[in-house]
Amino acid sequence: MFSKVTSFENNYFQAITQNKTATNQMYGYFTNKIPIELLHALEVIPIRIITAQNKDLKPGASERYVQSFACSWLRHILDLGLVESYKDLEGIIFSAGTCDSLQNFSDIWRKVFPTQKVYNLTFPIIYNESAEKYLLNEFLNLIKYIQGFLANPPEPIPLKESIIQYNMRREVVNRAYELVSQRKMLYKSVAHLTYLSDVVPVEVFNQFANEYITSEIEKNLDLSTENYPRILISGGMWDNKELFRDTAWESVVYDDLSFGSRNHNYILPEEDSLESYTKAQLKRVPEPTAFDDSKRYDYIESLISDHKIEGVVLLTMQFCDPDTFELVPIRKKLKSLDIPFLNLETTSDLSNREQIKTRLTAFMEILS
Repeated sequence: MFSKVTSFENNYFQAITQNKTATNQMYGYFTNKIPIELLHALEVIPIRIITAQNKDLKPGASERYVQSFACSWLRHILDLGLVESYKDLEGIIFSAGTCDSLQNFSDIWRKVFPTQKVYNLTFPIIYNESAEKYLLNEFLNLIKYIQGFLANPPEPIPLKESIIQYNMRREVVNRAYELVSQRKMLYKSVAHLTYLSDVVPVEVFNQFANEYITSEIEKNLDLSTENYPRILISGGMWDNKELFRDTAWESVVYDDLSFGSRNHNYILPEEDSLESYTKAQLKRVPEPTAFDDSKRYDYIESLISDHKIEGVVLLTMQFCDPDTFELVPIRKKLKSLDIPFLNLETTSDLSNREQIKTRLTAFMEILS
């Protein structure tokens, strides 16, 4: 099981194909603001869409469809779609209340792939009583939509069972993050683990994840004696784990990434109550696109304290407005904490990878 699943490291689309079953539908999704536990309870396998590789990829094929201000991440996703990379998915679920590009992307996707189901779910960007009522209604509409395509929809929906499975997933990934913080595991290993958690069915992931962690511990890594500064990576929709293979990233002890710790840093109440589930979802640490950004910056401050962070690297995507908007307040927050800060801007295909490595190395030397 362990070796078979980890073989998906370099073949994301092989993983999607092998996940396909005769009874369970697979839906792709883009952001953390998707109720994956609810989908799972409806017998859907949620697969997170990432900027993977495909031998048939034709970079730039998406230019005729996307807006000029769309980021390289969305362009790459559509390039992949144009070579039928997502043909095994039943459909795609979009979350509105994000960036302009992603909000418009669902209409583009529906036009380019007319045979694929497309669903828009709006996640509130602020937490209050009205937001709770609104999101609860959104979840109820999603349930009705999915059930409309099921021959025998589950009644009642076993939400608690699904929450338990995903809480197990989050707990094991958080354990790996703690080992990285203790310098007993390299950050590139937890980046690999979080990647697998997004593309492997949760029950399968929970079977092999502890074995994966044990294999890393048995390498007897002890970086605590190394003179490495303790680095936190922050950012938005950064998902290309290939970046972290470079040895320059061995100083990282934690991250604040949508495809990293923000996807695992919470535990949901293990109940069948959709109301409790909705409230818990709204209490999560917000993405850079959320209105209550002060909550996010307070969270970054707590990470700095908890993990003894000595420097912060902000990964931003070129032409990504939310990433750019939060650059100033994060810099201001870190300056007030007297924490050195480096902003690294790149594209999803790592076109300036060597430049990033050079700048990061120089930043480490300043901290050492």
